[in-house]
Amino acid sequence: MRMTLHTGTVLAICGTLALGACGSTPEPATRAPDVATLQSTAAAPPSSAPTPAAERPVIPVDDNVDAIGRLETAWVYCLRDNGVPLDTAIGESKTARKEPRYQAAYKTCAIKEPEFWIDREARTNPEYADRLRDAVTCLKSKGHKARLDTSKTPAVIAYPSMGQETAAIDDRDECLREAFADRLKRYPKS
Repeated sequence: MRMTLHTGTVLAICGTLALGACGSTPEPATRAPDVATLQSTAAAPPSSAPTPAAERPVIPVDDNVDAIGRLETAWVYCLRDNGVPLDTAIGESKTARKEPRYQAAYKTCAIKEPEFWIDREARTNPEYADRLRDAVTCLKSKGHKARLDTSKTPAVIAYPSMGQETAAIDDRDECLREAFADRLKRYPKS
């Protein structure tokens, strides 16, 4: 299951980026999260280190709204240049991704779609579930009713309700950074 920014954060970022954009082309936004997903609020600009050709750009671990905009703009402009219609408020059209006629454009631009560091970890780290388990232990020590849901692929941190998930955001980010501390060195910072 994909891990993304919290919906409220996305809307705030989108509004800020859209209002501050030059011209009529909107800044992009990320998709809304699914229920019981591990959501990340990390963001930053591209690193000066080269990105491997086969990997998408990584939104770094430190929060940076400008970096999200820069990384996603490259992806959204690629979509636009390949014929995908854009939503003037948020960038990527939510319906276009599902339409067969735009699949070739999404495939062409896939290498430019940024991903959060935690998503990269989910794909590449064989110890990912163990690290999430450590983050859940940390969250529980801070009074949150978090659990590791291994019925999902990849595993996710789950909560009894969206309200409890929202309340845990800051602690979740701290616990994730603690659990993945040695791995975070792989990712750029702003």
